[in-house]
Parts: sequence; structure tokens; C-alpha cells
Amino acid sequence: MLRLLRWLNQTLVSAQTRGEWRRFLEDRPARSRAAELALAAGGLVLLTWPTSPVLTLNHGPFSYTAVGTLAVLMTAYLGFISGTRISPAPSRFSVQQWATLVPLSPPVYLHGTISGRLLDPAFFLLVMIPVLLPAAALEGVDAPMLGAALLVLGLTALTGRMAGLALLLWLEHHPLPLIFAVHAAMWTPFLLGWVWEPVSPLAAFYGTFARGGSGAWTAFIPIHAALCAALYALCLWRVRILRGGAGLAKEAPPAGAPAG
Repeated sequence: MLRLLRWLNQTLVSAQTRGEWRRFLEDRPARSRAAELALAAGGLVLLTWPTSPVLTLNHGPFSYTAVGTLAVLMTAYLGFISGTRISPAPSRFSVQQWATLVPLSPPVYLHGTISGRLLDPAFFLLVMIPVLLPAAALEGVDAPMLGAALLVLGLTALTGRMAGLALLLWLEHHPLPLIFAVHAAMWTPFLLGWVWEPVSPLAAFYGTFARGGSGAWTAFIPIHAALCAALYALCLWRVRILRGGAGLAKEAPPAGAPAG
């Protein structure tokens, strides 16, 4: 039992996880950026709020549509673009160096890294909820569908962070290809949505509307969950390659190393 508890502690709250959490708490610009984006969305709600108490037929309110569209784009930006650290500080290891040298097994390292990298978009979604609530109530979106919309936003963030981590593990030392790749990765689901709606975060978000919903969000969830699983496998494979190339195929036992 003690061995099981020790394994759970190392896996769920490993040194990498604690290091990533500490880095987020020390990263005031990241928290400020998320709060500023949420404030911008709040301003959009005010701009689109109906000025007349009487709504004309076929000209209903669109506050939730507007702020939701902006929230999807902001979440994708935080997940893909902002989640890709192209130029690490001179005093810090690069992502590839840290993935190679950290004395944790590849799965434990990835769990800690992913959980830490999700804190930024998770904080943004947390401060976005008070903005989305009045807009959703105005357009008649009920609580279950609002929850579905938040799930779509969460999966968008997760896909972005997983894709960003995979790109860093492969292209971190090639800044120009990395920039092109991360922008292409961000916009590909939106563009493919014109052909196949369930892959697009916007189409999935619109599908959660109470009226005229396309149901695209029900297919979006398993598709992006499978994509995240594939990206996780790719990241795990890349970490093993990095360690094998450095002669670290056999990982050292977990230690309380600081996050990179």
C-alpha cells in the first residue's frame, strides 16, 4: 500500500508537476495576459448587449455568439501560440534539454509538463465563466449546453498545448519552421471545419446552442480526445528518442529536480 501511495504521489504530483505549478505562480505576465483577454471579452459583451428592452423578431441578441467566438479564438491562441516557448531564457534549459536530462521517467515527466502547461488556459477559462454566464442567459443557453461549450474550450486548450509541446520537442532549435508549424497547427482545425464540422472548435461551440444546434460538439469531443492521445504518444516517443540519443535510455529514479 505504501508503495502504491508513493507511486501515485510521484505520478500525479511529481517534482516536474510542482515545478510547473511554481513557474506558473511566478509568471505574473501570463496571468495578466489571461485577465486582459477576459476583460476584452467582457467589453465585447457590453458592446453587443441589446439596448432596447423589446427584441425584434429575427433580430435576436448575439452577445453569447460574439463573446463565445472570441473565447474560442483566444483559447486556441493560448493553447497553440502562447504555449510554444520559442526562445527560453539563457539561464534555463530548453524544453528538449530538460526532457532529455530530467531524472524522471518519460510518462511522469510528460504528466507534470502537461498539467503545468494547462494552467495558463485553465486560468483564462476560469475568469471567462463570469463573462459567459450573462451572455448565455441572454441568448437562452441552458446550463448543460454552457457546460458543453466549456468542455469544447477545454479540449481546444488541451489540443493546443499538446500540439505545442510536440512541436517544441521536435522543432525547438529551428525557430522559423517552428513558427510556421505552430500557426499552421492552430488554424488547420478551423479551416478543416469548412469541410468537416466536428474538427472545428468554432463549429463545435456553435453546436452547443439551444436553438438550431448542429450537434457538432458531440463528435468534436471524441475526435479531439483521440488527437490528444495521439499527440501524447508522439511526445512520449520523442522523449524516449532524446534520452536514447543522449545515452539515457534507462531513466534515473525520480528525484526532486526543479522544473526547467
